[in-house]
Amino acid sequence: MNPKHLKKVPDERKAVAPYNFIELPEKVVEAKLELNGKLRDNNRYYSDRHTGKIVCTLKTESPLYIRCGLTPTDFADFGEKSNEELTPEQRQKKAEFFQHHSKQYPILPGSSLRGMVRTLVEIVSFGKIERVSDASKFFFRAVAADSDDPLAERYTNAVGKLAGNVSAGYLEKRDGKWFIRPAIKNHLGKSFIRVKQEDIKVYLPSLITMEKANYLPQYLKISYEGVGESLKISENCDIYEHKGWLVTSGNMLDNSKTTEAERKRLLRRKEGRKFHYIVLQSDNSAVSIPISEDAIRDYRNALTDFQKGKPFKQNYKNTFNESMGFFKYLDNEEPRPVFYCEPQNRQSTVTLFGQSPNFRIPYSPKNDGKAASAVDFIPEEVCESKKIDLADAIFGFVRRKNENKEQGSDKNKKEKQEKSRAGRIFFSDAQYKSEENGIWLTDDTITPQILATPKPTTFQHYLVQKSHEKKSLKHYASQPNQDTVIRGHKLY
Repeated sequence: MNPKHLKKVPDERKAVAPYNFIELPEKVVEAKLELNGKLRDNNRYYSDRHTGKIVCTLKTESPLYIRCGLTPTDFADFGEKSNEELTPEQRQKKAEFFQHHSKQYPILPGSSLRGMVRTLVEIVSFGKIERVSDASKFFFRAVAADSDDPLAERYTNAVGKLAGNVSAGYLEKRDGKWFIRPAIKNHLGKSFIRVKQEDIKVYLPSLITMEKANYLPQYLKISYEGVGESLKISENCDIYEHKGWLVTSGNMLDNSKTTEAERKRLLRRKEGRKFHYIVLQSDNSAVSIPISEDAIRDYRNALTDFQKGKPFKQNYKNTFNESMGFFKYLDNEEPRPVFYCEPQNRQSTVTLFGQSPNFRIPYSPKNDGKAASAVDFIPEEVCESKKIDLADAIFGFVRRKNENKEQGSDKNKKEKQEKSRAGRIFFSDAQYKSEENGIWLTDDTITPQILATPKPTTFQHYLVQKSHEKKSLKHYASQPNQDTVIRGHKLY
């Protein structure tokens, strides 16, 4: 039996969200098949079956909006431009309600209704959960977390294993693959030096400090000498003996919604960012270490807006790439400083890395370094894609390529399973019939409240929880299907 979500939660621990979940079924209810293991053909009528039409009247109880597609000509003209680049007429055309033939009345497209009804059929008929992407992997960071944070101990243990093992180096790309060239180490055996912003800002005129509205992570080429209180640093690379790069931290603040005074106050708190890092120069005698391609893929699939550089997209000093994060050279093709965990236990590649030493680590239920995804927390009996459930039988299906390959490789099967099946049902568009208070909410342009992008890393909501105690909450490093599973179908 799947783990069940707790029923009673104290008021002080209740979460408020515009969505909730319908829990997973214990098993999938399959559709009735013929003796050959297939559905009946759709190209004829059967005397023991029924056919007909359902006429339904829909009433909009809340504001409803379905955007209309652009004509090929309009799309070629302005379809990919941002709203800021459009004329008022183009913006109006791009925002028109769905229409067909006549622009006088709105229409609800049959495709939208079909998708909505299929979702409901999957839920009420105990259908399978499929088409869940395993591309998005889950990572976390719990620096300075409270002692009752369920991730605090796990992060501390992980970082404890890495203690003394986090090094700095420089990214290199050769033949389409990424490597790290280690930085030299000082007399303390360290390849980077932690420095306090307050101690160095007066010496670096180009440094944008963390309380500034235009703050962003920066890479400054510097020279320096000394350590601790005797440290001297300059942007003039010819003044001091040692060369390197100053890598600044992310301040993790929403600079667009706070004043500079508020940001200063936030940064003074215990958990506020205060430090930056000097990465020592590259060790040209060292052998470059390859970075795991799987780790790079997982990193790219889990990029946050911050790692994509979206908060400072308009700043010309932004060094992050929207699809690659920090996997790119700096200006003038300078190798980018990077922090990483040196390979251990006979590993030959780097799997843990980041823009700062406090990089994120993967949720790894098996403690093997492999990052978990939502698919790992779906019970096998519920996501069994080979089964044909009621929704498949009514609405049809198309097998994914890897499913076809897996099914076709079984030589003991007398007959391969179907690759696709057309649906038995057709939805027409919903035509306008009447209104009580006018068709349109307003004739003026409005900006509705937009629901935020789903954040499945909010494990408090998206995973079944057996206890309301904070420290006992299950997360993506918990044991899948034993300790927790996904909450189920999410509905707003």
